[in-house]
Amino acid sequence: MFRRSQLAVPAIPNLKPKRVVTIPCVREEAPPPGMQDVPFSGIASKFSTQNAEIWLLMVQESAAESVVGTLLALFLVNEAETIVPLEFMPMRPPHAMLLDNGIIRTTRGNLLPDWALKEIGRVRGLLLQEHSGYVSDVVSAVKLESSSSFRKVPPGEIWPIR
Repeated sequence: MFRRSQLAVPAIPNLKPKRVVTIPCVREEAPPPGMQDVPFSGIASKFSTQNAEIWLLMVQESAAESVVGTLLALFLVNEAETIVPLEFMPMRPPHAMLLDNGIIRTTRGNLLPDWALKEIGRVRGLLLQEHSGYVSDVVSAVKLESSSSFRKVPPGEIWPIR
C-alpha cells in the first residue's frame, strides 16, 4: 500500500494569500415549503486574477473557529499537494464544501482521500494552536467586524478596486 508522509507546510506568513474574501451565509430557520436547507458549514474556493490569488471563504455567520480552521487548512494542504483540482467541462475554479457532519466534498461531489483528511486535521490543529489570532480575525471578518488583519467593508462599497 502506498503511504504518503505528512506534508511539510511552511509557516503561515509565507503562504498567506494576497487576498482572503469572506462571505457570511445566513441560514434560514425554516426554509420555504418545498425547499431543503443545505446542511453545510462552509465552502472554500480559490481563483487567481492578474494581480492576486483569491481565497474565498463562504461560511455560516455563526461559524466556529474549527470550521474556519478546517477550510484554511484545506487551502494550505492544497497549496502543497493538489487535492482539490480545477473542474473542466464546464471550466470552474477548484472548490470544496464542508458539510455539517464534517465530510468534505470537492468538485462534482467527490470525497477526499484519507491521507488528505488526516493532513487537513493536522494543519487545522496547528492553525488553531499556533495561529489562533489569525483564525479569530477571519471569524471576525465573517461576522462583518473589523480586526487587525481585515477591515470592514464600508456601506455601499462592493469589491473595492485598488
